Amino acid sequence: MHTRTVRVDAYRRDDGLWDLEAELVDVKPHDTPLQSGVRKGGEAMHAMRLRVTVDEEFNVVDAVAASDAVPYRGYCETIVGDYRKLVGLNLVRGFRVGLRERLGEYRGCTHLTELAQSLPTAAIQAVAGDQRWYEEMMRQAEGHGPRPFQIDRCHALRSDGPAVQRYYPAWFRLEGPDRAGGGPSSAGVGTNRSRGLDAPRSGDTDPMRSARIDSPGGRTDSGGARIDPPGDRTEHRIRGTDERRIPATDDSAASTEERP
Repeated sequence: MHTRTVRVDAYRRDDGLWDLEAELVDVKPHDTPLQSGVRKGGEAMHAMRLRVTVDEEFNVVDAVAASDAVPYRGYCETIVGDYRKLVGLNLVRGFRVGLRERLGEYRGCTHLTELAQSLPTAAIQAVAGDQRWYEEMMRQAEGHGPRPFQIDRCHALRSDGPAVQRYYPAWFRLEGPDRAGGGPSSAGVGTNRSRGLDAPRSGDTDPMRSARIDSPGGRTDSGGARIDPPGDRTEHRIRGTDERRIPATDDSAASTEERP
C-alpha cells in the first residue's frame, strides 16, 4: 500500500570535502485523495533531496535542499532555503539536537528534517573506507587518542560486552555504560573522550528500492528536482515530474529555474 525509499550517496571531492546526497521518495500504488487534490497511483507523494557538504571533521560547510513532489504545491517547497541553517553544525557532535532546534516541527519540512537525521551514520560509513580514517581508527582501537565513537552506540559494542573486550580491549569497562560517571577500563590506556556521535533512530528507512536514481552507475529515477554538483566531482542528478533545477552553488538554496 505504500513504499518509502531512502537513499544516501556519498562522494569524496577533489578539494578534500565530502558531499552527502540524501533522497526520500514516498509512492502509493493507488489514487490518494488529498485536500489539494487527488494524487494518482504511482506518482510520488513526497520526493525530497538534501545535500550537505562536510569537511574531514564532519563540519557542515554547505547545504542545499529540493522538494519536487509535495502534497501542497506552492507551500511545502518554500522552506527549502532554510536548510542552509545546517551550515555550522557537526554531523558527529550534537547534530540531531542542533537539527531539531533549527529545523524541527514548524521550523522546517517534516520529511527533509527526517532525511537529515540519516546523515551522521551515512557519513561515518562513507569515510570508513578512507585510508587515513582507517589508520586513525586502528590507533583509537589500541587506546591512543579519543575513544572510538561506535563504543556504547549499539548493543553489540557495549563497553562491558565481549565484542569490545575482544576488538577494543583498551576501552573495555567492567562497569558498563549504565554506570554513571564510569571511566575507561583500568586495564586499558588512552582517554575516555568520545567523538559524540548521536545514536541513529531505528526504523527510519525502508530497504526497498522502488525509486531509481541517476548516478555514476547509470540508474534512473521517477521523481524530483535536479541539484547540480560542484564541477570537481562526478555529476549526480535526479529527474522528476516537473523537471525543476536547483543549482548547488546558489547561496539561497531556494531559487529555481525552469529547464527548457
